Amino acid sequence: MPFMTTPERIGREQGLAEGLSQGLSQGLSQGLSQGLMKGIEIALQMKFGEEGPQLLPEVRNIQDQKKLEAILEAIPSAARPDDLQRILTD
Repeated sequence: MPFMTTPERIGREQGLAEGLSQGLSQGLSQGLSQGLMKGIEIALQMKFGEEGPQLLPEVRNIQDQKKLEAILEAIPSAARPDDLQRILTD
């Protein structure tokens, strides 16, 4: 291993820590989004049967976690899949 000066070592350690932190944050965010998507998929299927999953292509294009949460929370009170369309288009 080549010799590293103290400033180089400190910079390397800071870079590694920052990269790890960013990677962890992105991983958690992606995991949460995937969990919300799966929850929406199951809820749509249970609530609306065959008609529910027809909304999934639109839902899968949503990146905003708050919007995904709003959709999941709205499913129990929706009478039919079209009732969720307002949230999807906002």
